[in-house]
Amino acid sequence: MIALSICAFMITPIVRAQATPQPPCLFYGNVTVDGLPAKDGLTVMAMISGTTLNWTTQTANGTYGWGAMGSSQFMIPSNSPNSTQIDGGVTGDEIIFYVNGTETSQTAAFDSGSAVRLDLSIGSGTGLEQSALTESLNCSTAYVGYSVGISGRLVYPDHTGISQAYLLAEYSVPGNATWIPITSFNTTGTGNYYAEWTPNAAGVYAIKVSWAGNTNVAGAEATVNLAITSTQDKYVFSVISNSTISGLSYDSSGKVLDFTVSGPLGTMGYANITIPRDLISNIAQLTAHLDGDQILYTTTSANDSWTICINYLHSTHTVTVNLSPASPPFLATTLGTVTIIAMTIAIMIAMFTAYTRLSQRRKSRNYHGMHFRPRTKSD
Repeated sequence: MIALSICAFMITPIVRAQATPQPPCLFYGNVTVDGLPAKDGLTVMAMISGTTLNWTTQTANGTYGWGAMGSSQFMIPSNSPNSTQIDGGVTGDEIIFYVNGTETSQTAAFDSGSAVRLDLSIGSGTGLEQSALTESLNCSTAYVGYSVGISGRLVYPDHTGISQAYLLAEYSVPGNATWIPITSFNTTGTGNYYAEWTPNAAGVYAIKVSWAGNTNVAGAEATVNLAITSTQDKYVFSVISNSTISGLSYDSSGKVLDFTVSGPLGTMGYANITIPRDLISNIAQLTAHLDGDQILYTTTSANDSWTICINYLHSTHTVTVNLSPASPPFLATTLGTVTIIAMTIAIMIAMFTAYTRLSQRRKSRNYHGMHFRPRTKSD
C-alpha cells in the first residue's frame, strides 16, 4: 500500500500557477502637422524605447486612438508574465512616438490599465523649415478645346521661391476619396508653376497640388474646388471656390445660373464665376443673389469671358446669377414717359371740358332766371 502511494506521487504532474496578464495602456490625442490638423490616413507609430517593439494606427479627423473623435482605439499590450521574451510594455517604460515616419518630441510613460492622452505634432518645432503653396485656376469658356489652367507658387516663409521642386497635380470627384493624377512638373527658379488640364466631362472636381518636401523643408499642398457646366454645346460656365459646390446648372431660356455652396461655419468663402462674354456684353447688367438677396461682386475681364467674384460667410447658401438685364422702372422707360405725358394731357383736357360745361350751365341758369320790366319815361 505504501509502495502504491509512492508510485502515484511520482507520476502526478507538477502544475505551476500561471501569472495573471496585466491590462494594456491606451494612448490617444490630437495630431498636428505644421501647425494644422493631420490629414486622414497618416501612420502613427509607438515604440518602446530601447527595443524594436512597435505598434501602429492611422489618423482620422486630426486625431489618433480617439474613438469619440472618429479614430480607432490604440493600445500597447502589457508584457506577458508567462512569456520568455518581451512582447509588451511594463509600467514605467518610455514610449516614443512617430508620425508619418518622423519622430515627435512627445513621449509618454507606459502605465498598465491607464488611458493616456498625448497630443502629437511634427513640422513646427521639429527643425524643419516650413513652406507655403498657393493654387489658382483659370478656365476658358469655349466648349471646344476647353481647358483649365493650374498655377501658383511654392515659397519659403520669407516668400522666397523654392526652385526645381517636384509637384504633383491630382483631382478627385465627390463620393470618391481616390486622387487621380493629372500631371507632374517642377517649379521655376522663382518657385512658380503652371499646368493645364482638360476634364473629361462637366461636373464637380477637387484639384490638389502637393509637394512632398525634403529633409530640410516640410511639404505643402493646396486644394481648390471646381464646378463645370455647359450650354448649347458651345459655352462653358465654371465656378472656382474654396467651398463645396453642388447643383450647378444654367437655364438658357431665363439666362440664369445657379448653384449651392457650403463650408465650415465661422470661415469665409469665395466663388469666382466665369461667364462667356458672348452671353452678356455689359457685365454691369448682371445681378448676383445669395439666398435670394442681391449682393455686390467684383469683376475681371478676359478676351472671351467675364469673371465675377463673390464673398460670404460659410454656411449653406444658394447662389443665383441673372444674366438678363434688370427691367428698369416704368417711369425710366421711353414708353413710360410718353404714357405719363399722354395721361397728363388727357386729364387736363378732361378738366378743361368739365370746367367749360359747368360755366355754360351757370350762364344758362342766370339767363332764364332774369325778370324784365317795361321801360318808363324816367328810364
